Amino acid sequence: MGTAKSGDDLKFGILWALANLLGWAVAGWLSIALTGLTGGANGELLIIPCGLAIGFAQWLVLAKRFSRSGWLILAYGLGWYVGLWIGYSTGFLTPEPITLGAAGGIIVGVMQWLVMKRRARRAWVWIPALAASSTFGCWLGVHAGIRVNEATSLGTAMVYAVGGAVAGAVIGLLSGAVLIVLTRPDRQVTGG
Repeated sequence: MGTAKSGDDLKFGILWALANLLGWAVAGWLSIALTGLTGGANGELLIIPCGLAIGFAQWLVLAKRFSRSGWLILAYGLGWYVGLWIGYSTGFLTPEPITLGAAGGIIVGVMQWLVMKRRARRAWVWIPALAASSTFGCWLGVHAGIRVNEATSLGTAMVYAVGGAVAGAVIGLLSGAVLIVLTRPDRQVTGG
């Protein structure tokens, strides 16, 4: 019985890490692809699909253990939009990773906590866990993108996709360990 639970936890953690890796990679690519399509007009609005890509990817995994409510995609997406917007607004040539990760991680962490708090003991731990993993992941992702740009001739959209994938992988791995512990059935809140 313990092995089945461990296997489910491992699968859940891997899915969370992959969802973040793919969601962030798509968001990085979209940020440049959409800018190229529109010539940069309405730049702030172009970040909305990027935030929604991350929010949708995270929702796909969290919906397995929590509510399947579709409004959460929009909530998570808009939370990441705010974090991405802050990061892009405070950066020069690249997004400023510390504010991007911290702002997005805190905002989305609170939104996800609102869903978790009824079912998971100590759900409040999720907010600092997502904020810290997002801050570190975004910092590492931006620097990975810069290094890839310097070392290769990949286009800008692919460089952002690589940076996003690195950010997402770090966020997924670091926050995934906390998520697994918080969402285990034996950690669920029971009764009133």
